Order: sequence, then structure tokens, then C-alpha cells
Amino acid sequence: MSYIHWNKLIAKHFFYPEMAGRDVLLFVDEHLINELGKSLGQDMQGFISSVIEGPFKVKSDPSLSVCQKALRVYENWRDNDLKYPPYLAYLALFVLAGCIDDGYYSPIAYYPKLRKLLGEEEVLGQYPRFDEMYRIWQDLEKWTKEDKFEEFGRFTVKTRGRWRHVGLPLSQSVLSAKEKRSLPLLFHKGGLIPTSPPYYNQLKNMLIEHGQNNLSRKTLRLLYGEEENKELLMALLDYVRDELIHWDGSLPEETMEGSVLVRSTAMLCLDLDKIKKKARFSLRVKANNPFPDESLRLGMRGKTGAFTCKDSIQNWSTEIKDDQNHSINIKHFDFRYTVFLDDSENGWSVKFPGNTVRIFTRGQKLGLPNAFVEIHQLERGSQFLLLCHQSVIDEIAKWGKQACADFGPIVYGGLPTDWSLFQGVNPELSCEGFEVLALSSQTSIRFFGGIRLGYGNTFLNFSPPNVIVENPEGNVVMNINDLDLIFDLARDCWVLPQSLPTNVPLTIQVKGLLEGPKKIVFKLIEPVINIKNYESYLKETKLQIDSNVPMAIGGNIYNQNDRIEKFEFDIPIHLSNEIIFIGKGIGQICYWLRSSQKKIAWSPVWAIAKEGRKKWKLYFCGIESLQRSKPGNVTGNSKEVEQWKAAIRGMTKIIEKPSFEFEAFNKLWDDYLEVSKNG
Repeated sequence: MSYIHWNKLIAKHFFYPEMAGRDVLLFVDEHLINELGKSLGQDMQGFISSVIEGPFKVKSDPSLSVCQKALRVYENWRDNDLKYPPYLAYLALFVLAGCIDDGYYSPIAYYPKLRKLLGEEEVLGQYPRFDEMYRIWQDLEKWTKEDKFEEFGRFTVKTRGRWRHVGLPLSQSVLSAKEKRSLPLLFHKGGLIPTSPPYYNQLKNMLIEHGQNNLSRKTLRLLYGEEENKELLMALLDYVRDELIHWDGSLPEETMEGSVLVRSTAMLCLDLDKIKKKARFSLRVKANNPFPDESLRLGMRGKTGAFTCKDSIQNWSTEIKDDQNHSINIKHFDFRYTVFLDDSENGWSVKFPGNTVRIFTRGQKLGLPNAFVEIHQLERGSQFLLLCHQSVIDEIAKWGKQACADFGPIVYGGLPTDWSLFQGVNPELSCEGFEVLALSSQTSIRFFGGIRLGYGNTFLNFSPPNVIVENPEGNVVMNINDLDLIFDLARDCWVLPQSLPTNVPLTIQVKGLLEGPKKIVFKLIEPVINIKNYESYLKETKLQIDSNVPMAIGGNIYNQNDRIEKFEFDIPIHLSNEIIFIGKGIGQICYWLRSSQKKIAWSPVWAIAKEGRKKWKLYFCGIESLQRSKPGNVTGNSKEVEQWKAAIRGMTKIIEKPSFEFEAFNKLWDDYLEVSKNG
């Protein structure tokens, strides 16, 4: 098999749409090479021969070393309009050399391993031109982030310093494919939740405790600190943390617990009435997985009663309510202890982690309407609230005065018994003994809000994102295209300038960090359907229209007034191929099939749409006010009246329990049920 075929197989194995926005670890060992070449009757020896020979561009010059050939292939490769970088097979070879396992990450032993693979004499000393391979690794990072905007995954050069050249391929070998497959089981045993990843020390301790039978001796040596290589350790923990964040709750098939269970977190939300000086707590679920179409019905382990919530925004649920549609009563929970809420029918398990110290950040930063929302990691340079139990209040107060630019208690009613509330600004020191108050040394940049296309860093130009720098250390300055970004204090984020160019890479530079400058690249594109505003529409069409005339353009309505008496409304036939429409007149019922396209002469109030073999869902589709949508008089013959009543009574047994965002809709449906039973 040719070099080009091997390069394509390796590229497609590591870089594909499902990896969008995720870290890519270029782990290559003999097993992977044999698996990739199996279908074509090739193995590792065939791979090495193909790489030594190289592609057509360098094949004719046998005097070139492997590194020289890699550089030739790398030069100006974008001029050929290739889907993948042509040098990936060379990088795979360099990683493969580091995976010849002797149980150690020895930089000195690396070059003899590489020479052995290439059939050369196993001598010490740097391989010729190997120090220039750093340029190729950097180009791979550029390709994933700047050319592809992380649409196929995100590769990051993380190893620097004295051993940065050897460290790069070694950093890709910190976790084998077998070890990666075992991570979900370790997450499960360690009780970790994707939406609240732990700090690095806690993550390292979890891997040591639960990974004795799943991790190699080489990996365990790194975790125990026996390798004395902090950069490789951080590369390992970064990758494991990224895998946890994207974990969907499933476990390896070979385990006895192979079913998918959605594991999510319940997070406290806090609203403060500054006039009445009263605090109100609520709970929301944060999840990686899509919420079910119907509401989650959660039962608390060991207790009676049920709680409900449903999908809201940005992987958050609505506030969890009890059977009386009330927010949680803090008497239900002792915040010090962990509580589990389960929905066995939908396969969801929600964990509310117990703690004596709970941190809150501004809700706007997370896109939520609540004033403050709980987080599980303290950040440098942040403003925060801290709720702590009486048993640790002295330690917390002492830490706050020493570690923060400003720290002190704030007095509000409505707090749980024996709990106190503090506010703090700009923490600079960790609080020993409290994981949530341990400051990380890692600074990260992420986009927040906007309309993102897929999982890469591509956004629609009319809805660009904001930028958040998490855990900054130093005086941060951000700019894009020589324009400074403005910091929005209320939302705790950086705001992009208007009128940025589209369809070109845009690089945000972050300066002032103690660990050095960082950057993040994204792209804005115009929507396929051009949504015009009022002015651009009139200019383009050259219409002479009174500026006060009501008009709807795209999703925008201009000059709305009461003079519009009637408009045509299409019934919502997009909901399903099989729908029962119910009108307010007793007897107004239509069993609609897409194949029949039956006409309806009246305006339906309810649509009961079929969503599965035995599953239907209720939708409100009325176009009049709720008052005028109430059940009316008999309008059909006796047969139609009976069908109308039977449909409402009977369908309640197979449609999911209605739970509308507005309580008035639930009340309206109850009115229809009452009429169907007694009318």
C-alpha cells in the first residue's frame, strides 16, 4: 500500500466530524497500524516501508532521511488543495517509536527506538533534522484550529522546554486506545459527572485509585510522579478531562453495566431580592446529553414524591419543580450531603453533590436568567458568592481575608439553617482542604453564546459569540484584527466588535497572561437565507412605503398595531404524518393524515401528534386569546360530539402528560378534559 493510502487511513481515523471541538490524541501503536491495514492485507512492516519510501514527491531521492522527506512533504502542501495534511503518516511513525513499550517515558531512549523501526543502527543522539519536526506539529495545530475551525477535532502542541522535540511524540502516547476505552468505567467508579469535572489533583487521584487494573504500568508511573515529567502528566490529565467533559454516560460493552445511563448534575441557582433582603434557591439540571422530549420525572432515592423539569437552554433544564409546580424547598435537602434524583423510564441519574462550601457565579455568564448559578471551580480574577456551613465558617473567613482582594459576609434571609453567605473578589490563593477552593494554574478561553454551526468554531455573522477567559492570571488584554475587545462587567465576558469580516479566519489574541499569550480562531459566515431588516429591504426593493405601515420581514415585525384584523394561519401539519386536531366547538375534530390532506374549515386549538407506535404528544395551536379558546358550544352532530369527547378522554391515556411553560395552557387543557367527561 502506498504512503498516500496510509496517510489517508490515519487521517480519517483521528480527524472526523464527530470529533469536532474535542482534543485529538494521535496515539499510534502496532495494534492500530495492523487494524488500519488489515482490510488491504497490510501490517506494521508494510507501513514502515511505505513511510521510508514516501510519497511520489520524495520517492525518487533515496538519499533523503525520513525527517527530510517529512519536511519536503510539509512545504507548501496547502497549494495542492488536499483534504488532510500529507505529513500525518510521518507524525504517526514518530509516535509509534515512542510506543515501543519499555515501561518508561525516557527521552534518551527515544532515538534508538526510532532508528530500530527504520532498520538503522540503534545509536544515541538526535536523529538528523528531528528538531525541525516541531514546525510540522505546529502546522497540524494550525490546520485543526485555523483551517478547519476544530470541525474535525482540535490538536494542541502542549510540550515545550528542554525535551520539546522528543516530548511531542511522547505526549501523544500517554494513553493507549485500550486505556481510552476504559475511561468511562473509571469515571463511573470514581463517581465523576461530565458537567462538573474535578480539578487535576482530584482527577489524578481518581485514576490512581480506580485504574490499577485498567491503566498500564507506564501510565501509572506518570501519575505517581515517578517520571518527573510534569508536562507529560498535564498532557495526560488534559486529555482525560476532555474525555470526561464529552462523556455521554455509556460504559464499555464488555462490562456488566453496558447500558447507557445519562449522568448529569443538579446545580443550585440563587436569586437575591435586594429590597426584601431575601434569598431564593432553585435547582437546574446540567447535562451533556439532549433532554428527552417529555419532562424528566425525577424521584429522590430513599424518599417519596417526584420532581419534574424539561429542556431549557444551552444544556440546562428548567427549574426543578415538585408535584405542586413549586420550586424546591430547601428543607428537602441538606446541602452538605449528596443526593441522587433518578428517572428510570428515561434512564437519567442526576447527582446533587454535597459540600460544606458552595460557589456561585453570575447567571448571565452561563446564559441563565437566575442572578447566580453554582459552579464547582473557583477562578482567578472572578467575582463570586460563597455559601458555607457553620462548621467551616472560621476557616473560610480567614482564607477570604488573606486570599481575596475583597471578602466579607452579606446578610440575607431565606438561607438554610447554619449556613452563611459571603461575597468575594479576585481570589489569588487556594484554600487548603477544600477542593472547590483550589485554584488551577490552567487558563482557558471559550466562546459563549452566539449561533454556532455544528461543534466547530463557526458562527452566523448576525449572532456572533462572546468570549470568556476562565481562570486568568495577570492583566488580560484581548484584541482581534488590531481592535480591542470590550469587557462586559455584568456578564463577565468580552464582547466582539461589530461588522467583523465574514468567511475568513478571525484570530483573537489574549495578552497579559503570566503563562504567555494565547489565541483562539473562529469564523463568521452569512446565513444561506438572508434575513433583511426594514431599511435594507426597502433599499433593495426600492418600494415607496409609508414608514408607519405594519410589515413583517423574516422574523422581525415592524410597526405592529391593532389595525391588523385577520391573517391566514396554516395548521401545523409539520408536527407529524398523523395528527388529531381538536377545535373549541364541541364536535370539531379532524383525524388528519398526510396521505389524505383533509381540509379543516375551522381553527384548531389543540393538535395531538403521533410520535411513535404508541406515543402521542399534545400541542397548543390556537390563534385566538386563551379566553376565546375555551370550550364552546356544540357544533357537530351527535357522532362528531362523541368522537370529540372520546378523543380527549381516551388520548389522555397515551399522550404524555402535558406540561406547558405557561400554567394557563395546562389550565385550558384541564377545561377541555372537564367538558369531555361531564359536558
